[in-house]
Amino acid sequence: MKFESKENIDLEYSLDGGQAFRWWNVDIGYRGVVGTHVYILENNNDFISINVLNENDDFQKAISTIRNYLSLNNKIDDFVNLWIDDPCIGPSVRGYSGLRVLKQDPWECLFSFICSSTNNVSRIKLNVNDVSILLGEKIFDGKYDFSFPKPEQCIVAGENVFRKIGLGFRSKYVIDAARKILDGSIILNELKSIEYLEARDKLMTINGVGGKIADCVLAFSLDKKESFPVDRHILRALIKWYGLPKNIMPEQAAIWARKRFGRHSSLANQYIFHRERLSSRYHMWGGKHRDLIIDEDK
Repeated sequence: MKFESKENIDLEYSLDGGQAFRWWNVDIGYRGVVGTHVYILENNNDFISINVLNENDDFQKAISTIRNYLSLNNKIDDFVNLWIDDPCIGPSVRGYSGLRVLKQDPWECLFSFICSSTNNVSRIKLNVNDVSILLGEKIFDGKYDFSFPKPEQCIVAGENVFRKIGLGFRSKYVIDAARKILDGSIILNELKSIEYLEARDKLMTINGVGGKIADCVLAFSLDKKESFPVDRHILRALIKWYGLPKNIMPEQAAIWARKRFGRHSSLANQYIFHRERLSSRYHMWGGKHRDLIIDEDK
Protein backbone atom coordinates (compact mmCIF):
# COMPACT_ATOMS: atom_id res chain seq x y z
CA MET A 1 0.00 0.00 0.00
CA LYS A 2 1.16 3.52 -0.76
CA PHE A 3 0.95 6.81 1.07
CA GLU A 4 2.05 10.25 -0.15
CA SER A 5 2.96 13.21 2.00
CA LYS A 6 4.27 16.69 1.25
CA GLU A 7 7.61 16.80 3.07
CA ASN A 8 10.93 18.58 2.83
CA ILE A 9 13.30 15.62 2.94
CA ASP A 10 16.11 14.43 0.69
CA LEU A 11 15.91 10.66 0.91
CA GLU A 12 19.25 9.93 -0.77
CA TYR A 13 21.29 12.16 1.49
CA SER A 14 19.35 11.29 4.66
CA LEU A 15 19.14 7.51 4.18
CA ASP A 16 22.39 6.78 2.35
CA GLY A 17 24.72 9.43 3.72
CA GLY A 18 26.37 7.59 6.61
CA GLN A 19 23.66 7.60 9.28
CA ALA A 20 22.04 4.25 8.43
CA PHE A 21 23.22 1.18 6.55
CA ARG A 22 20.15 -0.86 5.57
CA TRP A 23 18.80 1.20 2.67
CA TRP A 24 19.44 0.29 -0.95
CA ASN A 25 18.95 2.35 -4.07
CA VAL A 26 16.38 0.73 -6.37
CA ASP A 27 14.97 2.04 -9.65
CA ILE A 28 12.13 3.99 -8.02
CA GLY A 29 13.73 5.10 -4.75
CA TYR A 30 15.19 3.51 -1.64
CA ARG A 31 14.23 0.13 -0.22
CA GLY A 32 14.90 -0.77 3.38
CA VAL A 33 13.73 -2.33 6.63
CA VAL A 34 12.68 -0.50 9.78
CA GLY A 35 11.72 -2.88 12.56
CA THR A 36 9.42 -5.42 10.92
CA HIS A 37 8.32 -3.12 8.10
CA VAL A 38 9.73 -3.21 4.56
CA TYR A 39 9.49 0.06 2.64
CA ILE A 40 10.21 1.64 -0.69
CA LEU A 41 10.53 5.42 -0.29
CA GLU A 42 10.61 7.82 -3.24
CA ASN A 43 11.11 11.56 -3.64
CA ASN A 44 8.55 13.05 -6.03
CA ASN A 45 9.02 16.81 -6.31
CA ASP A 46 7.78 18.22 -2.98
CA PHE A 47 6.25 14.89 -1.92
CA ILE A 48 7.55 11.59 -0.70
CA SER A 49 5.87 8.33 -1.61
CA ILE A 50 5.87 5.66 1.11
CA ASN A 51 5.18 2.15 -0.12
CA VAL A 52 4.73 -0.47 2.62
CA LEU A 53 5.51 -3.84 1.06
CA ASN A 54 4.38 -6.16 3.88
CA GLU A 55 0.86 -6.98 2.65
CA ASN A 56 -0.41 -8.23 6.01
CA ASP A 57 1.14 -5.43 8.03
CA ASP A 58 -0.68 -2.76 10.03
CA PHE A 59 -0.51 0.06 7.47
CA GLN A 60 -1.16 2.96 9.85
CA LYS A 61 1.43 1.64 12.29
CA ALA A 62 3.92 1.28 9.44
CA ILE A 63 3.32 4.88 8.34
CA SER A 64 3.69 6.17 11.90
CA THR A 65 6.92 4.18 12.29
CA ILE A 66 8.55 5.55 9.15
CA ARG A 67 7.46 9.14 9.83
CA ASN A 68 9.11 8.94 13.25
CA TYR A 69 12.20 7.26 11.77
CA LEU A 70 12.58 10.07 9.22
CA SER A 71 11.92 12.80 11.83
CA LEU A 72 9.12 14.15 9.67
CA ASN A 73 7.27 15.48 12.70
CA ASN A 74 10.27 17.70 13.55
CA LYS A 75 10.08 21.00 11.71
CA ILE A 76 13.44 22.55 10.88
CA ASP A 77 12.34 26.14 10.18
CA ASP A 78 13.84 27.42 13.45
CA PHE A 79 17.15 25.79 12.61
CA VAL A 80 17.22 27.26 9.10
CA ASN A 81 16.30 30.76 10.29
CA LEU A 82 18.89 30.73 13.05
CA TRP A 83 21.83 29.42 11.01
CA ILE A 84 21.12 30.72 7.50
CA ASP A 85 23.98 33.23 7.80
CA ASP A 86 26.47 30.74 9.23
CA PRO A 87 29.56 30.51 6.97
CA CYS A 88 29.31 26.74 6.53
CA ILE A 89 25.73 25.80 7.38
CA GLY A 90 24.05 28.67 5.49
CA PRO A 91 25.22 27.63 2.00
CA SER A 92 24.69 23.97 2.93
CA VAL A 93 21.07 24.58 3.96
CA ARG A 94 20.40 26.47 0.72
CA GLY A 95 22.10 23.85 -1.44
CA TYR A 96 21.12 20.63 0.32
CA SER A 97 17.70 21.39 1.73
CA GLY A 98 15.99 18.32 3.13
CA LEU A 99 18.67 16.66 5.24
CA ARG A 100 17.19 14.94 8.30
CA VAL A 101 18.61 13.30 11.41
CA LEU A 102 17.16 9.79 11.61
CA LYS A 103 15.67 8.07 14.66
CA GLN A 104 16.83 4.49 14.28
CA ASP A 105 16.43 1.52 16.57
CA PRO A 106 19.12 2.10 19.24
CA TRP A 107 20.47 -1.47 19.25
CA GLU A 108 20.75 -1.65 15.47
CA CYS A 109 22.38 1.79 15.42
CA LEU A 110 24.86 0.84 18.17
CA PHE A 111 25.77 -2.38 16.36
CA SER A 112 26.19 -0.50 13.06
CA PHE A 113 28.54 2.12 14.46
CA ILE A 114 30.61 -0.45 16.32
CA CYS A 115 31.08 -1.93 12.84
CA SER A 116 32.09 1.52 11.56
CA SER A 117 35.39 1.58 13.45
CA THR A 118 38.21 1.90 10.86
CA ASN A 119 35.72 0.90 8.17
CA ASN A 120 34.01 2.44 5.12
CA VAL A 121 30.30 2.78 4.33
CA SER A 122 30.20 -0.01 1.74
CA ARG A 123 31.85 -2.44 4.12
CA ILE A 124 29.62 -1.41 7.04
CA LYS A 125 26.52 -2.01 4.89
CA LEU A 126 27.87 -5.43 3.95
CA ASN A 127 28.57 -6.35 7.60
CA VAL A 128 25.23 -5.13 8.95
CA ASN A 129 23.16 -6.77 6.23
CA ASP A 130 25.11 -10.04 6.40
CA VAL A 131 24.33 -10.18 10.13
CA SER A 132 20.64 -9.54 9.43
CA ILE A 133 20.48 -12.28 6.80
CA LEU A 134 22.32 -14.77 9.03
CA LEU A 135 20.58 -14.13 12.35
CA GLY A 136 17.44 -12.12 11.59
CA GLU A 137 13.96 -13.21 10.54
CA LYS A 138 12.89 -13.16 6.89
CA ILE A 139 9.97 -10.71 6.71
CA PHE A 140 9.42 -10.24 2.96
CA ASP A 141 10.69 -11.40 -0.42
CA GLY A 142 13.68 -9.11 -1.01
CA LYS A 143 17.34 -10.09 -0.64
CA TYR A 144 17.76 -7.86 2.43
CA ASP A 145 14.23 -8.07 3.86
CA PHE A 146 15.26 -9.38 7.27
CA SER A 147 14.64 -8.08 10.77
CA PHE A 148 17.73 -7.08 12.72
CA PRO A 149 18.82 -9.70 15.32
CA LYS A 150 18.30 -8.90 18.99
CA PRO A 151 21.20 -8.81 21.50
CA GLU A 152 20.34 -12.28 22.82
CA GLN A 153 20.56 -13.74 19.30
CA CYS A 154 23.99 -12.18 18.92
CA ILE A 155 25.16 -13.69 22.22
CA VAL A 156 23.94 -17.14 21.19
CA ALA A 157 25.70 -16.82 17.82
CA GLY A 158 28.99 -15.95 19.53
CA GLU A 159 32.06 -13.95 18.60
CA ASN A 160 33.40 -16.45 16.06
CA VAL A 161 30.30 -16.14 13.89
CA PHE A 162 30.86 -12.40 13.59
CA ARG A 163 34.51 -12.93 12.77
CA LYS A 164 33.57 -15.37 10.00
CA ILE A 165 31.38 -12.79 8.28
CA GLY A 166 34.06 -10.12 8.40
CA LEU A 167 33.61 -8.03 11.55
CA GLY A 168 37.16 -8.86 12.67
CA PHE A 169 38.32 -7.17 15.90
CA ARG A 170 34.90 -5.49 16.19
CA SER A 171 33.32 -8.87 16.95
CA LYS A 172 34.32 -8.82 20.60
CA TYR A 173 32.92 -5.30 20.96
CA VAL A 174 29.55 -6.37 19.56
CA ILE A 175 29.42 -9.23 22.08
CA ASP A 176 30.37 -6.92 24.95
CA ALA A 177 27.61 -4.48 23.93
CA ALA A 178 25.04 -7.28 23.76
CA ARG A 179 26.09 -8.59 27.18
CA LYS A 180 25.84 -5.18 28.82
CA ILE A 181 22.34 -4.71 27.39
CA LEU A 182 21.19 -8.16 28.48
CA ASP A 183 22.54 -7.86 32.03
CA GLY A 184 20.91 -4.44 32.43
CA SER A 185 24.14 -2.46 32.70
CA ILE A 186 22.84 -0.37 29.80
CA ILE A 187 19.15 0.10 29.00
CA LEU A 188 19.26 1.85 25.66
CA ASN A 189 15.79 3.40 25.62
CA GLU A 190 16.33 4.84 29.09
CA LEU A 191 19.26 6.86 27.75
CA LYS A 192 16.70 9.08 26.01
CA SER A 193 15.48 10.43 29.33
CA ILE A 194 18.81 11.16 31.03
CA GLU A 195 21.26 14.00 30.47
CA TYR A 196 23.34 13.88 27.30
CA LEU A 197 26.75 13.57 29.00
CA GLU A 198 25.52 10.85 31.35
CA ALA A 199 24.10 8.90 28.40
CA ARG A 200 27.37 9.35 26.50
CA ASP A 201 29.40 8.09 29.46
CA LYS A 202 27.13 5.04 29.74
CA LEU A 203 27.67 4.09 26.11
CA MET A 204 31.42 4.55 26.47
CA THR A 205 31.53 1.79 29.10
CA ILE A 206 31.13 -0.62 26.17
CA ASN A 207 34.49 -1.88 24.95
CA GLY A 208 35.34 -0.29 21.62
CA VAL A 209 32.87 2.58 21.97
CA GLY A 210 34.62 5.94 22.11
CA GLY A 211 33.26 9.45 21.90
CA LYS A 212 32.55 9.46 18.16
CA ILE A 213 30.63 6.18 18.14
CA ALA A 214 28.70 7.16 21.27
CA ASP A 215 27.77 10.49 19.69
CA CYS A 216 26.58 8.80 16.49
CA VAL A 217 24.30 6.49 18.47
CA LEU A 218 22.99 9.36 20.58
CA ALA A 219 22.33 11.56 17.55
CA PHE A 220 20.95 8.98 15.10
CA SER A 221 18.82 6.83 17.40
CA LEU A 222 18.32 8.40 20.83
CA ASP A 223 17.25 11.90 19.76
CA LYS A 224 20.04 13.68 21.64
CA LYS A 225 20.02 16.90 19.66
CA GLU A 226 23.10 18.22 21.45
CA SER A 227 25.22 15.34 20.17
CA PHE A 228 27.95 16.28 17.67
CA PRO A 229 29.98 13.36 16.22
CA VAL A 230 33.42 14.38 14.97
CA ASP A 231 35.15 12.46 12.18
CA ARG A 232 37.82 13.59 9.70
CA HIS A 233 35.29 15.42 7.50
CA ILE A 234 33.80 17.34 10.41
CA LEU A 235 37.21 18.14 11.88
CA ARG A 236 38.45 19.49 8.57
CA ALA A 237 35.31 21.62 8.16
CA LEU A 238 35.52 23.07 11.67
CA ILE A 239 39.12 24.09 11.07
CA LYS A 240 38.32 25.54 7.64
CA TRP A 241 35.10 27.42 8.38
CA TYR A 242 35.34 28.29 12.06
CA GLY A 243 39.05 28.81 12.56
CA LEU A 244 39.69 26.03 15.05
CA PRO A 245 43.39 25.21 15.54
CA LYS A 246 44.79 22.72 13.03
CA ASN A 247 46.07 20.50 15.84
CA ILE A 248 42.80 20.39 17.79
CA MET A 249 41.73 16.93 18.98
CA PRO A 250 38.31 15.55 18.00
CA GLU A 251 37.07 15.58 21.60
CA GLN A 252 37.91 19.26 22.04
CA ALA A 253 36.33 20.04 18.66
CA ALA A 254 33.12 18.28 19.73
CA ILE A 255 32.98 20.29 22.96
CA TRP A 256 33.45 23.53 21.01
CA ALA A 257 30.71 22.58 18.53
CA ARG A 258 28.21 21.61 21.23
CA LYS A 259 28.70 25.01 22.86
CA ARG A 260 28.21 26.82 19.55
CA PHE A 261 25.26 24.87 18.15
CA GLY A 262 23.52 23.81 21.36
CA ARG A 263 20.15 22.10 20.79
CA HIS A 264 20.81 22.17 17.04
CA SER A 265 24.12 20.30 17.22
CA SER A 266 23.10 17.00 15.61
CA LEU A 267 21.35 18.68 12.67
CA ALA A 268 24.15 21.23 12.24
CA ASN A 269 26.54 18.28 12.22
CA GLN A 270 24.77 16.67 9.28
CA TYR A 271 24.75 19.83 7.17
CA ILE A 272 28.44 20.44 7.88
CA PHE A 273 29.35 16.79 7.26
CA HIS A 274 27.41 16.55 4.03
CA ARG A 275 28.87 19.71 2.55
CA GLU A 276 32.43 18.78 3.48
CA ARG A 277 32.12 15.18 2.27
CA LEU A 278 30.80 16.17 -1.17
CA SER A 279 33.33 18.99 -1.50
CA SER A 280 36.25 16.72 -0.63
CA ARG A 281 35.10 14.11 -3.15
CA TYR A 282 34.99 16.73 -5.89
CA HIS A 283 38.44 18.11 -5.07
CA MET A 284 39.92 14.60 -4.94
CA TRP A 285 38.19 13.03 -7.94
CA GLY A 286 36.51 15.81 -9.95
CA GLY A 287 34.30 14.62 -12.82
CA LYS A 288 30.69 13.83 -11.96
CA HIS A 289 31.20 15.00 -8.36
CA ARG A 290 31.19 18.60 -9.62
CA ASP A 291 27.44 18.32 -10.26
CA LEU A 292 26.78 17.42 -6.62
CA ILE A 293 28.44 20.35 -4.88
CA ILE A 294 27.19 23.86 -4.24
CA ASP A 295 28.59 26.80 -6.22
CA GLU A 296 30.52 28.12 -3.20
CA ASP A 297 32.67 24.95 -3.21
CA LYS A 298 33.55 24.88 -6.92
